[in-house]
Parts: sequence; C-alpha cells; structure tokens
Amino acid sequence: MKYKIISMVVAIAILAGWIYFSGPEKILENILRADYRFLLLGIVISTGLVALRVYRWQFLLKRSGIKLGFFDVAPSFMAGLLISNLTPGKIGEPARNLFLSRSKSVPITESISTVILERAVDIISIMIFSVLGILTYGIFIAKSGTTIAAVVSIYIAGIAAVFFLASSKNRMNKIFSIFPFNRVIKDPQKASEAISKSFNSLKDWNLVLPLLGMSLLVWFIEAIILYLAFSSLGADVPFMFLLSAFCIAILASILSSLPGGIGSMEVILTFFITAVVSIPVSTISSAILLERLIALWYNLLLGAISFKFLK
Repeated sequence: MKYKIISMVVAIAILAGWIYFSGPEKILENILRADYRFLLLGIVISTGLVALRVYRWQFLLKRSGIKLGFFDVAPSFMAGLLISNLTPGKIGEPARNLFLSRSKSVPITESISTVILERAVDIISIMIFSVLGILTYGIFIAKSGTTIAAVVSIYIAGIAAVFFLASSKNRMNKIFSIFPFNRVIKDPQKASEAISKSFNSLKDWNLVLPLLGMSLLVWFIEAIILYLAFSSLGADVPFMFLLSAFCIAILASILSSLPGGIGSMEVILTFFITAVVSIPVSTISSAILLERLIALWYNLLLGAISFKFLK
C-alpha cells in the first residue's frame, strides 16, 4: 500500500511538473479555444473503444469455455480497468478476474489466462505500430534512436520470456511456487494449466487472427483520439507519426511502473513529438492532456460508475 501511495504521488508530481514547464496559462488558453466538435467525437469514439475492449475479453472468455453475455462481463472489466490504472505498472489488471469471480462465480483459475494472453497480444500490436512508424519516419530514429532501440529491445526480450514461460505448465508451476499467488488463486496448478493452454492455443489461427485484429484496432482507435485532440487545436500532425509515437510512448511509460503511466506517458510522448513536429510545446502538451482526459480519465470515471452494477 505504501509503495502504491508513493508511486501515485510521484506520478502526480511529474504530471504537475510537465504542465508547469509546458506553460499552464497557454495550456488553459488552448483548451478554452479548442474546437469541441472534435472532442465530442473523441468521447463517442472512446465509448465505442471501451465496448470493443469488453467484447475482446468476452471473446477470450468464451474461447476459455466461459460463456457470458456482454453486459455480464462489462462491469467486471470496467471496474478492473479502474484498479489497473491506479496501480503501479498495471499490476492490478487481474482485479477484473476477481470481480468476475465474485459477481458471476467464475473461478479465477479459469479466467486469469485471458488477461495475460490479452496483454501479451496488446504488446505485440503496439510494437507492430511502433516499428511501422520507425520505418516511415527516419528523422524519428535520428533524434530518438537510442531511446527507441532500448525500449523495443526490452519488450522483445520480455515477450520472448513471457511466451517461453507461459507456454509450459511446468514452468508456470515454478513461477506460482516462487510468488505468493495463493492469496488470490486457490489452485495455482489449475491456473498454470489454463495459462499454458491459452498460450499454446495461439497456434490456432481462428483465435490469433481475430484477437490480433481486435488488438490492432484498439490501439489504432486510441491514436485517432490523439489525432482528434490535435485537430481540435488546429495542429496538423501526420496521423501515422502520431500512431507510432503514441505506441512507443506507451511501451516506455509501462516501464516507468507509474499508475496508468500518469506523468511518464505525457512527458515521453511530448519528447517524441517535439523531436519531429515544429509546433509550440504548449500546443503539444494541450493536445496530449485533452487525449488523456478523453481516453484515460473518462474511462476511469466509467470504471468508478461500473462498481454500482457489480453484483
């Protein structure tokens, strides 16, 4: 608990420092003059994105033999999303499994693999868009090459490690024996079997293609919201560049282990965009802040409301 509080304080301090050095007066001026038609469209898209993420989890649950309706899993997903974004490095992600267990009597051992699999494919999707941007924008590499190379290398190694461990029941059993998961997962061996089965199921194209397609669509839509935020300020920034910069910033901010990437995401994305685009830092910061309000804080609000629908 103490570490969570410290990490949140650090995140808020970084966010406050980012706003201060970007010029709070100019940011407020930019937000007040923004074309709210773009922002309202962004909110509509963000709501649809939440629905897509819920459907993706429902799809994975169904593939794991857990057949529940969209509105059966939505409250657990949204409440879990709130907890996830308020914990360092999103370690609270399995909270949705706990909520689903309590509200629909679905054992965590049967659903935990869906979250791990979803996150692994998310990272792969983000890296695909990151690499596309790197190949497209040479100047991006020239000005931020070392940082990008380090981030991408860490994730390649991480993905390889996850697939190596998760694809074997015996290796997962060793992981569960090292860490005290027994407080949440009553049957670690059953969970190990479910996780290894899920990762080995990626050999099934009937699973991997829809899952990868939905994950790519999720992050593509996230970038659209950022593009709309820039458009609301009259700033012309190439969409494909924003998509790539946004994805690389996500990868880097996750490594910061700050709750929801708060503070780190804003700073890193500002750094990448200023390396390529010649527009005022205050405008860049204003657009990023608007995107975070629509895509992060709005979702957290929905997550808080969803607790009322948990049974």
